[in-house]
Amino acid sequence: MGFYISMCNTRNNTWKRFVEAFLPYDVLINNLINDVIGFDMRAIICKLLNKVYIDQEPRRELTYPELCKVV
Repeated sequence: MGFYISMCNTRNNTWKRFVEAFLPYDVLINNLINDVIGFDMRAIICKLLNKVYIDQEPRRELTYPELCKVV
C-alpha cells in the first residue's frame, strides 16, 4: 500500500482512479475502524485516504461572491 501512496503523491490521476476502483472509500474507512488491524497499517490507510480522497485539488483557487448592500 505504500507503493500506491507514492504513486498517488504527485496528483497522478491515472493511479488515483486505479486506487479508487481497487480500494473504495467505504472499505478503507471500515478498515480504519477495525480494532484487529494494527496502528502501523491504520497509519498507512490514513495516508492513502489523504492522498486519494481528501487531497484532490488543494491548490485550486476558490472565488467567493462579494456581498453588496441593495438600497
